[in-house]
Amino acid sequence: MKKSTVLSNCLILIFAVSISCMSSSENNPDQAESDRKLSHMHDKIILDSTKLKEAVISVKVIKMGEGTGGKFLWNKVIIIQEYKNESTVELSREIEIAHYSFEEGLPNEECIVYLTYFPLGRERLNKNPNRRWILLKGDGAYGVDKIKPTSNKY
Repeated sequence: MKKSTVLSNCLILIFAVSISCMSSSENNPDQAESDRKLSHMHDKIILDSTKLKEAVISVKVIKMGEGTGGKFLWNKVIIIQEYKNESTVELSREIEIAHYSFEEGLPNEECIVYLTYFPLGRERLNKNPNRRWILLKGDGAYGVDKIKPTSNKY
């Protein structure tokens, strides 16, 4: 075979493979979800880009016990890693996170939480050093992403 024929066959093959591998995320909802989650990766942790945009703070935490409260349950957590902090407050190692008592809360395992100001929508209070935080939508089903535990001891 001539060099030019081999080269053209290789180019055609590469073109055909690249077209077959490409999938349109508009036509494939599972691919769109995968693309969205893969857009923000930190230390092999996949962050949800939609929740990340909504959140003021996104951190990896572990819950230190069951929540207390009435309408809102408050869980004390230890921050393992900070991914995003658009507040004017420097977070301490331990914080309390609220969620509605009638909604899902924090799991017992390490997780990523997406937080906003408490009470919901009170951005003007964000300069308070004792700032309080609530899961997005006040619900662990939305404001928490579960992850596999690491080998770190706390």
